[in-house]
Amino acid sequence: MTDYPPQGRPVKLEKMSDFFEARIDGYEEHMLDTVKGCKEGYQILAELVPVQTKKITGLGCGTGLELDEIFIRFPQMSV
Repeated sequence: MTDYPPQGRPVKLEKMSDFFEARIDGYEEHMLDTVKGCKEGYQILAELVPVQTKKITGLGCGTGLELDEIFIRFPQMSV
């Protein structure tokens, strides 16, 4: 197992908000077009939502990309 950070090398950590702010512009396209299985995973997630569901809770820890597929299946869904 490799030590992290490598011994003898100082590591400057980014603030989490700065990390995401620097990457947000191309994030959704990257996820859907580049990450194998991502779009299909969101489609499967939407299929797992029970038919009688009227409202879901968004955790607010991402862009909400998975909600696109849920809204296709449930256009009246409340988040």
